[in-house]
Amino acid sequence: MFSDCFDFPRADFYFRMLVDCALFNDSLESYCNKNDQSPDRLQFYLKRISVEEIVCFALKAYEKTLGMYDRRKVFLAIDYHDEEYFGEPDSYVINTIMLHGERYCKATVHRYITMSIVDMQFKHTLAVLPVLNGQKSEELVRRLLDIAKKIVDIECVLLDRGFLTVNVLDTFNDMDVQYLIPSKKGNTDIRVAYWMSVETERWRWPHKLYKDRHTSVETELFLEELVTLEYMGFLTNRYMKTDTFKELLRIYDKRWNIENGYKEAKTYRIRTSSKNPVYRLLIQAIGHILVNLLQIVRHTRVKIRGYEMNQVFRHMLKTKTGRETIRVSKRLYITIKPPT
Repeated sequence: MFSDCFDFPRADFYFRMLVDCALFNDSLESYCNKNDQSPDRLQFYLKRISVEEIVCFALKAYEKTLGMYDRRKVFLAIDYHDEEYFGEPDSYVINTIMLHGERYCKATVHRYITMSIVDMQFKHTLAVLPVLNGQKSEELVRRLLDIAKKIVDIECVLLDRGFLTVNVLDTFNDMDVQYLIPSKKGNTDIRVAYWMSVETERWRWPHKLYKDRHTSVETELFLEELVTLEYMGFLTNRYMKTDTFKELLRIYDKRWNIENGYKEAKTYRIRTSSKNPVYRLLIQAIGHILVNLLQIVRHTRVKIRGYEMNQVFRHMLKTKTGRETIRVSKRLYITIKPPT
């Protein structure tokens, strides 16, 4: 599939080489030195590829690995994650604050926005996009929702407080997509709603979020008292037959699987000090592709050893023209068929 997206010599060979680097958590240069190869030619080809071409390849790969799953009424999670960057500033470099040990320090990062299907004990990445310096959240969210609508039937999108802006919520309303997001405790209107709930024992309220005096968005506020003077709230445009807070909390618990996806993708991360945003995005894409394949293997409920898993990944990523049974080890055979 890599060679279908990129027209340069030995494209599939280079892709398998990158996958091997990811499986062994190695750098491209180190892997090439061990196997008498040269990384220079691949780096030359990558300089001729645009970021958008990598995005298109990754989207096709994510959708292909989704083939076996039910796509009806899925819960999605959208979140940002940062990768620290040391080098000359470019259009993808963002200045931020990161935790180093016990102190927060200034840092420069490459930022990515990820969209995943999330459910209990399940996750599947649908898109990873690089974030340009100064790019608005609502622009990225709109593009991600456009991608998702072509692939799955969206039940609800789970977000963190970083997306709690009028423009983002307006985007969901415009695209007729349901969202669920925690409210901010410091908001005066929500604090007033909490005290009204304590007095009236009504824990669901219509709520307006303001951008300025003339711009606002309407949403529903659900509150729950944890202990005296401590409360938690959710904002949503999701239609609820009941006003139970526990149901929303149960749904929002699924969002943590996108965080688990980041941790697993880091175990399949190619080591690099490259400043090329194309190569860095490709590394992100390969990590998430391997995590998606890992979910397929887990779905079989067969116990597979680590070295066997690496072999399974290699065979799953090869182009198949027909059904094929492969011996992976003395105890394990796998049957792979091309997607329909």
